[in-house]
Amino acid sequence: GHGCDFLPVAFDDTSEDVARQTAALRNTHAHFNTAHYATMGAMFAKAARLVCQAVVEGEGRAVDLVYEMLNEVSAGSKKNARDAAGRASAAGGSVPTASPASQQSRQSLPGSPLTAADAVPELDPEASVSAPAAMSGAYASNRRGSVRATAKGAALRKVNATVTSADINDVLATMLKGLPLKGAAAKGARAAAGTAGDGSDASGDDDAVDDDEDMMDLEDDDDSSWKVRKSASRCLLTVIKARPDAVPALISALLSGEALLVKRFNERVENVRLEILDLFRGLLTACRVKPSTTAHAAAATGAGSLTGLGSFSIAGEEALRSEAAGLTELAVPVVQSLVKAAKHKSPKVKQAVFALLGDLFTVMGKRLGSTVTACVAATVDNLKDARLALPHLRPVVLDFARVLVHVMLKVAQATEDESFVTSLERMLPVVAKCAEEKYYRTVVAALKVLHAFVPVTAVAADGPKMADALFTALYARLAASDADQDVRRAAMDGLSVLLKESERSLTATRGADVKQAIELIISLLRQESTRIAAARAVMHIQRCTLEKKQVADIATELTSFLRKQDRQVREQGLRALAGFINVHGHGLAEGAMGGVLAELVNPNVQLLSDKELFLTVLALQVAQGVVVAPGMANAAMDKLAPTIVQLLKSPLAQGAAVTEAGTVLAIVARAGHAAALFSHLSQAAQVCETGALTNLAHAAGAVIGAEGDAKKQTALVEECAKLAASTDGRKALAGVALLGDVGRFTKLSSTSGLKALESVLSKGTDETKNAAAAALGRAASSPSGADVLASLIQAIAGTPADLLLRLRALRESLLAMPAQGGATNPTLAGSADALFASLVKHTGSDNESVVETAAECVGRLAHAVPSIVGTVAAQLPSFAEGPRAAVLSSIRFAMAQTVSPALDEAVRGHFPALLAYIQAGQPVKVRRAAVQLLTAAAYNRPALVDTPAVRDSAFPELLRCTEVDKSLIEVVDLGPFKHTVDKGLDLRKQAFECVSVFADSLSRPDGVLERTGQIDQVAARMVASLKEPETDHECWAAARGTLVKLALHARGAPALLAHADDLAANLKTMVGLKVKEGQEKERIDDAVRGAIVTALKINGAVPSIAQNEKFTDLMQTAAKSAQFQKASESLAE
Repeated sequence: GHGCDFLPVAFDDTSEDVARQTAALRNTHAHFNTAHYATMGAMFAKAARLVCQAVVEGEGRAVDLVYEMLNEVSAGSKKNARDAAGRASAAGGSVPTASPASQQSRQSLPGSPLTAADAVPELDPEASVSAPAAMSGAYASNRRGSVRATAKGAALRKVNATVTSADINDVLATMLKGLPLKGAAAKGARAAAGTAGDGSDASGDDDAVDDDEDMMDLEDDDDSSWKVRKSASRCLLTVIKARPDAVPALISALLSGEALLVKRFNERVENVRLEILDLFRGLLTACRVKPSTTAHAAAATGAGSLTGLGSFSIAGEEALRSEAAGLTELAVPVVQSLVKAAKHKSPKVKQAVFALLGDLFTVMGKRLGSTVTACVAATVDNLKDARLALPHLRPVVLDFARVLVHVMLKVAQATEDESFVTSLERMLPVVAKCAEEKYYRTVVAALKVLHAFVPVTAVAADGPKMADALFTALYARLAASDADQDVRRAAMDGLSVLLKESERSLTATRGADVKQAIELIISLLRQESTRIAAARAVMHIQRCTLEKKQVADIATELTSFLRKQDRQVREQGLRALAGFINVHGHGLAEGAMGGVLAELVNPNVQLLSDKELFLTVLALQVAQGVVVAPGMANAAMDKLAPTIVQLLKSPLAQGAAVTEAGTVLAIVARAGHAAALFSHLSQAAQVCETGALTNLAHAAGAVIGAEGDAKKQTALVEECAKLAASTDGRKALAGVALLGDVGRFTKLSSTSGLKALESVLSKGTDETKNAAAAALGRAASSPSGADVLASLIQAIAGTPADLLLRLRALRESLLAMPAQGGATNPTLAGSADALFASLVKHTGSDNESVVETAAECVGRLAHAVPSIVGTVAAQLPSFAEGPRAAVLSSIRFAMAQTVSPALDEAVRGHFPALLAYIQAGQPVKVRRAAVQLLTAAAYNRPALVDTPAVRDSAFPELLRCTEVDKSLIEVVDLGPFKHTVDKGLDLRKQAFECVSVFADSLSRPDGVLERTGQIDQVAARMVASLKEPETDHECWAAARGTLVKLALHARGAPALLAHADDLAANLKTMVGLKVKEGQEKERIDDAVRGAIVTALKINGAVPSIAQNEKFTDLMQTAAKSAQFQKASESLAE
């Protein structure tokens, strides 16, 4: 025990392998027989705490003396261990190494299960490790105080190697053996020590619970086995937090089979039971999977990264890791066991039990429906017990009650079982009573539960009575003069939702109280501490019956929010004002609406600017409610329209801001101001930056589309056509851009607009020609542009001089169409097959730009008309090499657009046939196209590549595509010199990129590369690519990047360790590259720096690789390189 106390100060930079610490710990545990168990519990507990430190810090090495002490203790020589610890303390921080005798005993201990492979390496007998004397003195004088804790943290040193996965497995084996040891083993230990006590098994039944309770009065001197269980639990929780790669092993060991961890819920010692409950809670959190935040992953897998340990939010049932499938089956028995544990007399145990119940119900949701009645009873009993009215316990129980209400409501709605609602009615009075307590945390938690009860009033048999009880409890806390701010916010949130849902029934019985509650909410809008919560409440009560004075007061207060400097206040004010004006705008006086308009255009506030587009969108939504109010159109035209036009002139304005601005201007245009607005927009388009033309054109299209008079509308289109025909390039560009968006709302063929675009397309400058092509495409994408689309398709069927521009126009049109847009566009649906044939014809062109654009059009066409995928698969074999490659790769453009289930289904059915072109017998161009398709699928639709066809055939062939094919290398004799042409280089580059995309998936749960089961093959291929015959620097860079991605994954690190020798040798060769004649110095320097950065990253991600001699030699060579400093700086950045 004393040796373990000294262990932390022995960590040092020069110590040897951490595996010795693990081996010594296993040695120690091997001698936990009935004769030594009681006396060794404390020592094991201290050793486990040290393992926790090593795991958390990712490092840990100990001097030889510690192993000598551990081994002497495990052999029963406690006196020798104490003497050695005393010598170490007296040495003032200088710790001698082990004697030869102890080194020999370390390798061969009586009864030790260790094999020769577990033998501890020898140390230099002359070596010693120094620790600060102050730390040593602190341990000697104050082993249990805060000084020891401070010294222990300060004593952890950074070293070259860390705890590896193998070490973690050894620790888990030891800890798992320590976790269940109690009962019979403890009884035998006490018998050997001359003590007596009752034991219990770990069956988890009531008898075991009784036995555990009977043994709670045992002293540590009689039985120290609880220290083993507590330390084992804490160590396992530390592993969960610090080493996610060990979680699958823990899940299997603790939750599978006999469910060891669940059986320990009946632990007799309170501190140990708390640790075990905390361990289960941490394991549950580690098993939880959040939806991915990335669009392509969310669309394909619906799952994302693991959450950290912490609180849960109420979001219904959640996904669990695949390894935790057994947890679903255990959930009901676990809840039943926890409900029994909730009867424990210790408040700390109750608090931990209800916290864990809340997590379980949050994750499992309706799957725990059979246990909710028992949980309600346990919750009510604990809330009723006056002895448990503690400020730290009641809030936890109430938090669980809130989760329980949500789950029970879902179960009641799904099963139509009224018994669940009846159970909730039993809970309501108890929760309302808790809302009257004096502890504000308890009151806030109770008010949140009452808030959760509001939806229950809609399904309860006596809903009005329940609503009345809720109103009484919530209004009482809101109206209390001495209420805490948090209490008022929680009461206001619940009361506003209640008024929204049950205003009619409450007004019928308590009309005066309802009016007074609304007045109170309005008054709280004026208080700085509650105004944000009050604004949220207004969003709920805005559809309630309000008096005219109340409406005016609310509008005045919310308008004042817009002048505040606090961004959160302005945001909440805009949100509340947008909805409130839409509901009550017609009842507001013109002066009140004018005040809102004045704040929106106030240059000091700058709500309508490009500085913060999120608030700009909210302000434009408020503006929509203002301009539709009676008598406000003229004021909006004079004050609001110029501000919006100025906003649209900024290239930074984009997305929702442009859309909402167009909507506001369209409303103003419908009031008879279309011509004036179009004049403003047209003039702005002639002087704005090119990047803002799209914004102004979008608004102009909305304005002309809002003009109800057909003659006036035609006149405006003619003005656009005049601009497009201008000899002034700037005016022509503005006119062309305007015509493109105007064509989305009007029929250009009935005016001179279409002729103007055709004229520019044939006679304009390069800039105006490209703009005209884009304008034609935008006009052709709408139903009113069917004739424009038909003319495009007809032109593309031939070979016009401006074919490339026509193809770009078609691409623009198809891009603007939604998924399966062909179903709603008769022109496109009726000519899809003919258009496909025309595009395939153009993929055989000699013009590379025409080929690429035509291929992209095929992909966009497949997105709009998914049946084209089947046509592609059927006709590919008949195409020549060029068209076959172009059309095959075109499908990737369809997958790059928005998610389309119909497209995914069409691709899934033909995907194996399309990927068959990756095989070696196909031309290089076609193979590269197949790799491009596989890359796009892996990035945008991972579910498509998670198939046996990809795992068994396509992916192995992909790895072969990264190899240098000497048959594709030609040497051209140019007389004085020879030139080498590598026809397979583009294929290899694309293959390396595809492998890198697969490696990216390792950052997501169930990544496609992990599911292929070929991580080791990928590591071997990437390592081999770092040497000749591969000499391309881009391929080297891609291979290095993939290796780093593998190193960051738990299953990729072992693969790198298996190839550490070759990896180190290849990187060392790369680090030693010298510039030869004909080579670029910058490229060689980049390769050297890249190799050094790769070595540093892998060394940081897989610290145990530093134990490889060749890799150590590599790091030493890299440190001597002239590029090492720059590489280190780039890594730091």
